[in-house]
Amino acid sequence: FLQLEPPARMAAPQLVESEVTSLLVSYTPPGNLGSCMAGGVIEYEMRYSRTPAAMHEDSRMEQRLLSGPADAAATELLQPYAPPGPHRGSVVADDLRRVWKMRWKAPPIPAPTAKSQPHSPPPVLVPGLLTGRTYFFQVRPVSDFGAAPWSDLSEAFETKPSPPKKPPPVTAVAAEADSCYFAKLRFVLPDPCGRKVTGCRIRYMGPNWKNRPQTSEWKEYAQSELDMIEAEDCEVVRLTAEEAVAVQGTRTAWHYMAMGLQAGAAYRFVVRCYNDVGPSEWSDPSEDIVTLPTTPNQCEPPFLADEADADSSWLRVSWREPHDNGADITHYTLLWTTNPRWQGVKQIDDIPGTSHVLENLAPNLKHYFKVFAWNALGAGRESELDPRSACGKGGVISTRARVPGPP
Repeated sequence: FLQLEPPARMAAPQLVESEVTSLLVSYTPPGNLGSCMAGGVIEYEMRYSRTPAAMHEDSRMEQRLLSGPADAAATELLQPYAPPGPHRGSVVADDLRRVWKMRWKAPPIPAPTAKSQPHSPPPVLVPGLLTGRTYFFQVRPVSDFGAAPWSDLSEAFETKPSPPKKPPPVTAVAAEADSCYFAKLRFVLPDPCGRKVTGCRIRYMGPNWKNRPQTSEWKEYAQSELDMIEAEDCEVVRLTAEEAVAVQGTRTAWHYMAMGLQAGAAYRFVVRCYNDVGPSEWSDPSEDIVTLPTTPNQCEPPFLADEADADSSWLRVSWREPHDNGADITHYTLLWTTNPRWQGVKQIDDIPGTSHVLENLAPNLKHYFKVFAWNALGAGRESELDPRSACGKGGVISTRARVPGPP
């Protein structure tokens, strides 16, 4: 009697076409003798993985199940067939240990004729693959009498690369001691989609302060469109697996020092990553990244706000509130003298507003003023004095002449 056995081993699969997230793979059925004498092929099985080692491990688990009693450990480790087919859609992790399997019914074989060519079944579409990655394939036929050995391992089939995925939002690294005028930003690199991320560009919105008009315009951070932030410009940091999953990025982050910012201001950033194929989408905007506040700006020189603010024995001196640099102004200090050489200076502290009245002054006399503001960080620079300014400006204000009384 002729003993019926599983079909003959097939040749390795071949690549027909590569797309960004799929591969079209062809296979050659076993010869007539190997298939018909085995009772006819009823279906085919294909498995694929990112590494040959994962395929070898899957074969080892199959052998453990075939060569001995029920092995719970092997059953658990053996990669199952994922109904209704391969993984589809985006794959969360690039798992080098995973083996995917698919199974389909054997297509009918047309009746041979004198001029017919050898039967070539349609190729198999394998969707849902990662972009720009290599995969290895094996195939085998199955009959009523069992499955043939897996074919030889295919060559590495690569999906087409594409621009990087959309990056996660920019975040700030913990504030540094002197970060009034810069911010250390973290870019978590997205899936590079088969080609290394070569650089990034950033845009920013700001500066914005709570007590000033807000800006909503996005501006290029670099001075030129040709400027690119590269790994050499950054501190490259390795994230933990948990951190990477939390932000849906890779385990690589770039820490970049964004210079030239303004103190106590809120900024928002977006980032775009580049590889050899092209740019990613812009990331979603970051949360507000706020630089540390500092002392107030220098005040402008005091002035006479109105003609009615001067008399022969008193003056109401006014000044404008300077920019507070992110910390509310608490009070002012006013300095004054009647000496143009700035001698014999008198000081008035803890003035709550932007004006102050001086009384018991001499008539028809120039007075010279400087002022500076305070916030929680300390005192700003005192205003400049211009003795050549017209009275009422530049810190120079005169009392009125005394009107003589009736004779």
